[in-house]
Amino acid sequence: MPLIYKDLELSRNDLTISLINAQGLPVAADYVNYSIKNNLGVYVANNLPAIYQEIGKYYAPWNSTYPNGAYLVEWSVSINGSVRVFPENIFLLDKYAYPCSPSSPLGIPVNSIPPEGSKTFLSGSALGPQDLKIVFRDAVTGLLKNPYSLYYSILKCNGCAEAGKTEATQFGTGQFYVNRTLKGKTGNYAVKWEYQTVINEPVNVKYDYFSLICPRNLESYECKCD
Repeated sequence: MPLIYKDLELSRNDLTISLINAQGLPVAADYVNYSIKNNLGVYVANNLPAIYQEIGKYYAPWNSTYPNGAYLVEWSVSINGSVRVFPENIFLLDKYAYPCSPSSPLGIPVNSIPPEGSKTFLSGSALGPQDLKIVFRDAVTGLLKNPYSLYYSILKCNGCAEAGKTEATQFGTGQFYVNRTLKGKTGNYAVKWEYQTVINEPVNVKYDYFSLICPRNLESYECKCD
């Protein structure tokens, strides 16, 4: 769930959608509209036109003047007369919603804390099984199945390692999660999953993206290796 700063007029690199077909090629749409609602289900933007950038890519020129918290974007996409809606969660960050130097998350207003499972977290959060997780199933039966091996790394937005290769924690058959306390500056990160479903198989790689809010440092870090 990406972070978007409050009081910005969003541009072509902020809130975007990319349309591709099964072959990975960009697809032209008849039109793309967007709606945004808050965590109470109230629309703060309703069925507005997204702006075309290039074939298959559009962005929402939203003015993010709303309160700190989680929002849901609904992209309405028409292709060859058929309309589909694609949901996307975002977190609108208002730096003034957080104390300057909180001693603990208990000093942060409840409405400023990202919801569980949102993939946006406060720095210092201890992750549980429903946060950053991965699930494996048998390709034929669809039943949960354990892989042969599974490790994860935490990467900064430029791909530099924030946390090295670590064995994932299992919480059920075929179900694993990142069992750690997240620490770092405000910004966007990725979990790099590396796994083998069976022995002697080449290592597979999968990425899951998440965001971190550090109330002591609400300016995003520069994307460079330390």
